[in-house]
Amino acid sequence: MRAAGSNPTCADCNADLVDWESVWDRDPSKIDKTFQNLKHEYIRHYYWHRAFDEKAINYARRKGKIALMAAIEPRLQSCISKPADSFDGRRTNWEGNPIHYAQHATATCCRRCIEKWYDIPRDQELNKDEMEYFTGLVTRYIDERLTDLSPDPEKVPAKRSK
Repeated sequence: MRAAGSNPTCADCNADLVDWESVWDRDPSKIDKTFQNLKHEYIRHYYWHRAFDEKAINYARRKGKIALMAAIEPRLQSCISKPADSFDGRRTNWEGNPIHYAQHATATCCRRCIEKWYDIPRDQELNKDEMEYFTGLVTRYIDERLTDLSPDPEKVPAKRSK
């Protein structure tokens, strides 16, 4: 985490690879630049390049792209719109749902990450514009990562455990 008024840097080499002013601007027309910046940080980079697990793929296929995209805004409302509480950082699973992957990749998984990446204090409720921006980031990530997802739900057989 960063000290107030300072930019986060690499914990190992102290390099500053992120254009923080650009990210903190939260300009929807600069999402490509924001995505570039996010990919420079270890956890974000991992979620930009990690293959989705089978459960996440099946979840997406069962919902279809239209319903999956419709599920983004309510998911974000329920887990990040309010100020941080004692559950902050524990509401977004690491796998099992493509929206979770998107949240980690775009630093919209918890208020601590939002504070670090988007310079919004975690004790402040997110406003409508901020929520729309974060919904746009997650939507764009899913659009880019699940290019062959059918718009309509598919019948996917349940996988039985042994």
